[in-house]
Amino acid sequence: GFGFTEKKQVDATDFSYRREEGFPPGTSVDYVIKVSDANEVQVKRRGTITALDIGVLLPSMMALDVDPSKEGFIWRIWQSDIEPIDTFAEAETALAGRLIFDIGGEPWDNEASRLAIGPALDKGVFEDSVDLPIRFEIPSVINLNIAPGGIGTGNFASDDSMPGLPGDFGTTDGVAVEIRSFIGFPEGIVTLGVNSDDGFRAGIGHIDDPGEVIVAGEFNGPRGASDTTFKVDVREAGIYPVRIVYYNAEGGAGIEFYSVKEDGSKVLINDRQNGGLPAWRSGKAPEAPPGFLIRIGRTGQGEVELSWDMAGPTLQQSSDMENWSDVPGAVSPHRPENGPTHAFYRLRR
Repeated sequence: GFGFTEKKQVDATDFSYRREEGFPPGTSVDYVIKVSDANEVQVKRRGTITALDIGVLLPSMMALDVDPSKEGFIWRIWQSDIEPIDTFAEAETALAGRLIFDIGGEPWDNEASRLAIGPALDKGVFEDSVDLPIRFEIPSVINLNIAPGGIGTGNFASDDSMPGLPGDFGTTDGVAVEIRSFIGFPEGIVTLGVNSDDGFRAGIGHIDDPGEVIVAGEFNGPRGASDTTFKVDVREAGIYPVRIVYYNAEGGAGIEFYSVKEDGSKVLINDRQNGGLPAWRSGKAPEAPPGFLIRIGRTGQGEVELSWDMAGPTLQQSSDMENWSDVPGAVSPHRPENGPTHAFYRLRR
């Protein structure tokens, strides 16, 4: 309901209404305000408000645990110049170790270098197999370029080298990266920014569940080093998980992750000496809301099977994670028939 924020001042009283869950970004809402005085004189006003097109961070999206001794970011990189990576779908497929180029149908090996550590603490670590990303730990900031020093690129000088690049064959094209961190946000509207060459997508909250994560900002496509800024509405100060997917097709490559202060100046995330938001590289992201999980497995006959345990949601399918369409008549469990070579699925309420 309404909450009075102060006592009556002369002939006026200010009041406000706060909806804890917020409205979906861009939603237009009609409102009516009715006020009556002691003499039963009524005043009524109508209007329409439109929710800002920004991500809303709720307390349920906060990190469950963070190691305060481990500042910075996790950097997971996959690289091969055999073919440019120029979409989020290709980047996600590469990060999952399923990017297939050769005629035999086997995943292409990750050619990023474990020994090209840049600002990382130590050499990289392969995750299970040579077709999966190499994992580095960066204790500082994300101000990275394939050309150390980064003269003339981005907003911040003295760029560090991207961990993993150049790759084992001396190349820097065909790059897919996942950046993970746990960032301390103050309450209120916070402006974030990414300067990238080429594309990026920043998700916050339930970063292990694509159907629940808040996509706060993105740029999809080729570009030279350029800024994309975006705002988030933080309902309660706290530490929130952040996941950035970044890709570079070919040519120059670089990425910066920063926030914008009230005076308009930019500061790198985790540049604490200059007022940057703090970041930690080790923590636990919250689980998706109970009962709204999609699972993928195989039947005894080898068929792909999707299942979920919540009544009501609609199963959707995409080939590029940009354009989604409903799967007609899909109920759990669902077995795709004659589908594409690869597909992405999500549940939508």
